[in-house]
Amino acid sequence: MPYKGNVPLPVIIMRLEQGLEETAVAQYTVSSWNTNFALPFYCVIPSGGADGVDVAGVLEENLHGILDHGGTADDVRQVLGLVPRDELDADTLAEEDYTEIDLGYCIEGQLLTFEEVDPDAADPVSFLSEKQVSQLRGMLESVPAGSQIRAAELLIGDAFTDWQAFAICKAFREGLDAGTVGKIADTRFNHSQMRELARIAEELLPSVFDECLSPEFSAEKLHLIRSIVQNGGRALPWRELSEAQLDVAAGALSLGLPVPLVELFVKPQIPAANMRSVFSALYDGAERATVLRMLNPAYTPDQLACVRLTSEYNLTPRQFKTLFGPEVPAPAMRAIMYALGELSLPPADVLSLAQNPLRFSGEQLRVLFDAMANPQLSQEVVAAIADPALTPQQMQQMSVQCEDAGDARSAQHLKESFGVRSVGGMREIAAAAREASSEIADGRSPDAAGKRDPER
Repeated sequence: MPYKGNVPLPVIIMRLEQGLEETAVAQYTVSSWNTNFALPFYCVIPSGGADGVDVAGVLEENLHGILDHGGTADDVRQVLGLVPRDELDADTLAEEDYTEIDLGYCIEGQLLTFEEVDPDAADPVSFLSEKQVSQLRGMLESVPAGSQIRAAELLIGDAFTDWQAFAICKAFREGLDAGTVGKIADTRFNHSQMRELARIAEELLPSVFDECLSPEFSAEKLHLIRSIVQNGGRALPWRELSEAQLDVAAGALSLGLPVPLVELFVKPQIPAANMRSVFSALYDGAERATVLRMLNPAYTPDQLACVRLTSEYNLTPRQFKTLFGPEVPAPAMRAIMYALGELSLPPADVLSLAQNPLRFSGEQLRVLFDAMANPQLSQEVVAAIADPALTPQQMQQMSVQCEDAGDARSAQHLKESFGVRSVGGMREIAAAAREASSEIADGRSPDAAGKRDPER
């Protein structure tokens, strides 16, 4: 909103600096500026009236005051009506119809009127709010003199809070130009956003600053964006990332992770928690193939904690997909890792139980893998125990009671004592397990061709 007060803003600034009680405002007209009406100009004079004032001396002081506060030749022309001498035409120069002031500026023509403005009409609070006047006073104490007129124009252009006004003044104090600060001086930004935008403008490329001029970017987001770009992440899709995702990206770059590696996992579709898991894996030296597997956004962080450790198992792509795909719950993954790692079971044996879709919980799988690794239990007994209808505790009890002397028939009787009856005999169950193991180990899906029921 442009300033619409009668008294020009540079005059108000000079009065606030010199003191309202010690100064007044004079209005005057000049013959060269008269067309259909007399165009008024304004200047600061000592309090006590316009009579007997050294007009040329007063205008010289005002000229220096405007220029010292960051005013331009246009400000001098619009406020004081002074023009550079080299702009005068030949007739004016020949007739000496001008008055020299200083610094090459002069009054073209004759001074027609010069009188004091009514003190009430010249009082800044008659056309500015008390808050704006207070903010202008604060600006005079904090903004370099050469930027004060431009800062004042911004401060009175809208209803800023004191904190916002402070942020605007601070931006000028840090050396930003008026055009840049003008983009920050927007009431849609809170003072924290203004502060971060000023830092971005000061430290980064103008194109980055312009892309950040959106109220949708919180102060914390802007802070993280600045960190990311400063550390080489200009090409990352930071405009599309959440604050949590930006935090992971900024942390990875600040810790020295190479930008190409950061680009692998900093993507809008990858949740922040997953990004953090992948970053941790990369930082700890995980193999690239493992990291690439971790980029599937369908994984949960708990699943990724398992996936990052799978490189030691030398799984084929199909085996990995079956045992550690996103549809495998994290507890089941941990049981599978237990089987492959601590129990050293062959992947084919593990696959015979961990078919996709999984039929067993993580707790059930752990008991079953222990049973498979137990040399005192036959394959037929393990097949009998491998029934999703049994609880982990019942499976464990069957394993203990069938050691050494137990056979498939006794295991079946024990299961029936729990009130569980299997479909099909022991031979069919064992055959199904062996067939599934063979198919998946050979790279064939048990659900292909014959579309065997996964619950068999």
